[in-house]
Amino acid sequence: MPSTPRYLMIDFETRSPLDLKEVSYDRYASHHHTDVLCLGIALDGQQPRCVIPEQGPVLRRSRTPPEIDYAIRARIPVYAHNVAFDKRVYQHQAVDKLGWTPIPEELWRCSMAIAAYYALPRSLKALAKARNQESQKDAVGSRILAQVSKPKKPTKIQALAFAKTFGSDPRAWPLLWYDQTSKLDLVYAYCVTDITTQCEFLNSMGPLPPDRQADWLMDRRINERGVRVDIPTLLALSRRRAQAVDDYNAKVRAITTSHAYPGGFVSSVDQVAAIREYLSMRGVVVLDVTKSTVTTLLKRTDVPDDCRRLLECRQQAGKSSLAKLDSFSTFTDVDCLLRDSLVWHGATTGRYTGRGVQLHNIVRDTLSARDYDTLVDCLTNGSDFESRTWDHPRPDLVPEIISQALRGLIIPREGNQLLISDFSSIECRVLAWLADCRLLLQAFAKGECVYRQFAERATGKPASEIGKKSQERQLGKVAVLGLGYGMGGTPRPGTATYPLSTFQAAAAGSPYFLTLDDDTSKRIVRLFRETYAEIPTMWKNLEAAFIAAISQHRVVQCGRLLVGVTPPGAERFAWIRLPSGRQIWYPDPQVSTVEKRIGNRTSQVLQASFMTEHPTTRQWVRMPTWGGTLVENVVQAAACDLLVESIRRVEDHGYPVILSVHDEVVAEGPCGEDHVHTFHGLMRATPEWADGLPMDCESEGKPRYGK
Repeated sequence: MPSTPRYLMIDFETRSPLDLKEVSYDRYASHHHTDVLCLGIALDGQQPRCVIPEQGPVLRRSRTPPEIDYAIRARIPVYAHNVAFDKRVYQHQAVDKLGWTPIPEELWRCSMAIAAYYALPRSLKALAKARNQESQKDAVGSRILAQVSKPKKPTKIQALAFAKTFGSDPRAWPLLWYDQTSKLDLVYAYCVTDITTQCEFLNSMGPLPPDRQADWLMDRRINERGVRVDIPTLLALSRRRAQAVDDYNAKVRAITTSHAYPGGFVSSVDQVAAIREYLSMRGVVVLDVTKSTVTTLLKRTDVPDDCRRLLECRQQAGKSSLAKLDSFSTFTDVDCLLRDSLVWHGATTGRYTGRGVQLHNIVRDTLSARDYDTLVDCLTNGSDFESRTWDHPRPDLVPEIISQALRGLIIPREGNQLLISDFSSIECRVLAWLADCRLLLQAFAKGECVYRQFAERATGKPASEIGKKSQERQLGKVAVLGLGYGMGGTPRPGTATYPLSTFQAAAAGSPYFLTLDDDTSKRIVRLFRETYAEIPTMWKNLEAAFIAAISQHRVVQCGRLLVGVTPPGAERFAWIRLPSGRQIWYPDPQVSTVEKRIGNRTSQVLQASFMTEHPTTRQWVRMPTWGGTLVENVVQAAACDLLVESIRRVEDHGYPVILSVHDEVVAEGPCGEDHVHTFHGLMRATPEWADGLPMDCESEGKPRYGK
């Protein structure tokens, strides 16, 4: 973590009728009612100040602040805490509206990216609190900003007057703002505090290492390039969805109609409490009507027919994936491009996560190319889905068809095709390579299915007789993908309704739906660890190396990995250096002695822990770790490095990458199989640092995104 070179820190405070959580950064920044309240600014972290309006509550046309002019002339990097947002505000508000000098693209930097790289909280408030900084977020100012940054609701008298003058549609009414001087002064003070907090963090941590800065810049190019969305099809699907939901609501009312409730006991598929109460009255008692619960209930044979039909309506019209149509609409910019959908270093291991539409959890099942053509034709001509011939088994299930059409809303720019490549079992391959697991490496080298390999040992059925969708292969898949990181087979302590082991729970969940008894679960876990003995050995070795590095303040080698801690006097982190040379970080590591029950006896063992954000509460907490979790971290991180290197090769060859989803890369290129072949070769090439890793991928060219 080197000392910080010269920099300029900026931070905009804005107001807008739009909710930043529900629209794209570009739509927010360019909206005609979005304005800048003030700009916090500091050169090299010294004497932070706030650029405030000379007249009125928002900034009007003015000269560029001298600090920005100086930074541009002297080629000093310009930092913000979330450049994706501040850069767009600067362009649309400062340059286009206020007449300020544009900041060159290459000068932008992001302090949030630094926090993410070092496995620290991304939000400034949580970051300052986690690091016990002298400068913390201003709680009072934050509350006032939340008030002045959004329009206030008109009083009843004002609403009546507006309706009389401007009509009954509130969207045509004038906006009312909190613009009292006392409130705005608190916002200005809040902005200065934010700048001070950001500078304190940057001064302490320094900039990103050059290689990571290059990765971040590549991510920004991909995010700003954007994904093209088929807007006509999106709008048509939204209309058809609304019609389908109305139809299902009518069915729900008809199903639950009685003399006591002529309008239906349940009037909408969204009335969760009413659905539960109706089911209870019919003898079907449930705690919720979530997707998994409804799926389980529909498999039962003792559910009354009316309840079954009600649940089927809920299952279809209540699909959470349908809400993505609204997300596509609000996060797509006016030029039909979806930007900033990827979050760099969203996971502490370096993997991308999603924002906005959340393309990382979009429905995997997709319509065939033929079905998509049929869908577009139906939408264009207004035809009923049932009137056409589909590969899809149930054309009457409109929500299901819409759900499976979501991926296809992503299309290439004119004259291009989408080049799509998905790494094959990449994390399993990386695990086998890092652990030097002989059986798995041999299977990958021969092109054999490792899921069938283990399923044969677990069930006794020959691998050649195990079908792709068979239960035996599903068992092999959940075992190979899950047990490599230490899942247990002994039932964990829990409630009476769910006393399962971690492996049983994984097998019972989507997409496997396998029911395993306790003995079978224990047997399979034991068999996996015996069959692939190198993997448990790696858990043990990496945990020992991690503990030794922390407690003895030294660098320890573990196979292809190096483990160490930051030197005395620096901010305390443990780190693991990956084969690529990149490091993953563990803030404030500790080693303590704890009691651990092993079989029938209790022993005292050493346990490593570190500080991290709790995945549910988002609180900064101390989290214990062990070999299985550490191995999962390095496998995921190394797979991420392979993905990033592939993206860089594809970009350098001239195929612009527009998206990465899990282990998949999507680029654009000219039509033709020769480009698919070239793209495939770029994707499956193995970097020098991964010599011996059995890489493979599946690549294709498509007119729409899909599986």
